[in-house]
Amino acid sequence: MAGPTPVSALLHAATMVTAGVYLIARMHVLYSLAPLAQTAVAVIGAATLLIAGFSALTQWDLKRVLAYSTMSQIGYMFLALGVGAWPAAIFHFMTHAFFKALLFLAAGIVINALHDEHNIFRMGGGAHASSVCLLDIPDRGMFAGWIAAHHRRRLQQGLDHLGRLERR
Repeated sequence: MAGPTPVSALLHAATMVTAGVYLIARMHVLYSLAPLAQTAVAVIGAATLLIAGFSALTQWDLKRVLAYSTMSQIGYMFLALGVGAWPAAIFHFMTHAFFKALLFLAAGIVINALHDEHNIFRMGGGAHASSVCLLDIPDRGMFAGWIAAHHRRRLQQGLDHLGRLERR
């Protein structure tokens, strides 16, 4: 987490940490044929979401809190894949990219407004920290959620099409 905030937003939202979720989701047909492997994915996902969530509670650096919360969300995705709810896992996968990128960019705004202060215990109430920019972030998050919900049917149709191709 030592890199610039936009780099952190890109890495945690779209690329590095979500590749395993995508791989297992694409291979859901093979995992459905191996219930023991699918159960292992669910157990590892449950353990990941609990350990990462509790680890996020102990951090003092704002970007580390967000990084551990990313791992917790990925644990939820693996748990969904393990119990066979792969469309829900992919939907969470898609929406996660938007809201986590926005969270990292919002954290960058707060850190910049507080003169490079990363310690959440030294940030104070936050009312003085770039209030105009912070009011815009929830609007963007709601817009991203609306886009995902609006296109959910198309996403489901695409996933159904992939399932039909894999069965051939």
